[in-house]
Amino acid sequence: MLNLSVDAFSKMKNLRLLKVLWLSNCEDLRYLSNKLRLLDWLSKSLLSGFQPDNLVALRLPYSRIEQLWKRTTPLYKLKVLNLSGSKKLIRIPDFKMVPNLENLVLEG
Repeated sequence: MLNLSVDAFSKMKNLRLLKVLWLSNCEDLRYLSNKLRLLDWLSKSLLSGFQPDNLVALRLPYSRIEQLWKRTTPLYKLKVLNLSGSKKLIRIPDFKMVPNLENLVLEG
C-alpha cells in the first residue's frame, strides 16, 4: 500500500501507465496526466477534466463507475475497454466515437 498526496499526481505530467486499486480520497484528486496510455481504475468516476485522448487501454473492472465520459470527441487510440463487473454502470458511450476499439468486455 502506498499513500500519495492527491497533489503528487499534478507533478506527473508525463505519466503513461496508472493502476489504482483503491484511492480512498479520489474526490480530492484534481489531475491525471492527459498522456496516459493505460488506466486501470477502480474509483466511482473519472475526473471531469481528464482528457483520455491518448488512452490505448481503459480497464475499469469491478469499479463503481456509473457513467463514462460525456464527450463527443472520438477516441482514436482506444483499443481496449474493460467494464466487467461494473454493476453500477448505467450509461455507456456511443461506440461510434471509439472507431479503433478491438476489445470490449461487459461481462457481469
